[in-house]
Amino acid sequence: MCIWYWKLTKLFRFYERGLIFATETIRCIKALGILCVINWLLLLAEHLNPEAAAIRLSMAAPPPNAKVYLFHLDFFSFSIYGINVGLLLAGIIIVTIAWIMDEGRKIQEEQELTV
Repeated sequence: MCIWYWKLTKLFRFYERGLIFATETIRCIKALGILCVINWLLLLAEHLNPEAAAIRLSMAAPPPNAKVYLFHLDFFSFSIYGINVGLLLAGIIIVTIAWIMDEGRKIQEEQELTV
């Protein structure tokens, strides 16, 4: 989490200097997306760990007549079988944005060389 905030601060410093389509900026955005995906994988591993699941169930057992949903949708996240997929999608979207910005940077460099 600290690395993510450090990279985000670094990204804003690049923007402050006007480096929007610079290689360093794009690399920083891509790192933010990859960190989101890694965080999701770590959360998934914790969720699938049988010992952690037993502790979670013992601490937060639902009441007998409570509804258990297989699919849950919130504003920024959604869960399938209790696994939040929103962070994974956010990471994929951030990496895709970095890829599109990199393509824009390449086009911009190509236009600068064209007479």
